[in-house]
Amino acid sequence: MRKEEEIEIDNDIGERIISHAEKIADLVRESANRIRQEGTQDQIKKMIEMIMGIYGTNHKIFTVGEGRSGFVAKAFAMRLMHLGFNAFVIGETTTPGVEQGDVVIAISGSGTTKTVIAACQIVISEEVGAKLIAITSKKDSTLARIADLVIDLPGRKGLIPTHDYLEKTLKRSFPQVPLGTVFETNAGIFCDGVISELMSLTRTTEEKMQRRHAKK
Repeated sequence: MRKEEEIEIDNDIGERIISHAEKIADLVRESANRIRQEGTQDQIKKMIEMIMGIYGTNHKIFTVGEGRSGFVAKAFAMRLMHLGFNAFVIGETTTPGVEQGDVVIAISGSGTTKTVIAACQIVISEEVGAKLIAITSKKDSTLARIADLVIDLPGRKGLIPTHDYLEKTLKRSFPQVPLGTVFETNAGIFCDGVISELMSLTRTTEEKMQRRHAKK
């Protein structure tokens, strides 16, 4: 980062930040349209069925991810808990063991994050026998190949060289968002969409969810 005295913050910075937010919102809409056009609805239906318990009503649901994708995974598990599901985050100290019939939802844009892959390989082993849902932007990745179900979300396809940044960003219809932001934003909003539908399916009101929320 440049020295503080070299950074110039002009009066238009607030407007630019609002503009950036608008571009990201437009990107989310474009991504949702792309998911619809690619016919992902069947996979989404199967995901809902797995969460709802087609493998047994006493199953547990686990989420796993690293970095910002990990935050999305934790937020998703929290809302599932608010809905009344037995939801946990892999890696937390109080998380129970994964068992046969449980469902693990792994979130990784690259689909190659080593810690996520290692955890998923264990839970799908014959000794454990859990079902794996992969939410990723790389449907040919290691994570996608070992998953029982893949939800393919749009994400940026890698680093963009500085000298080609603007051109490649425009060609890919992505605003100036760094690293994995495209996927992470899409994953978070997609998971919130799943929660909205699960609220309807389980007839869970916001008041019921509030009662399961940590009291302050």
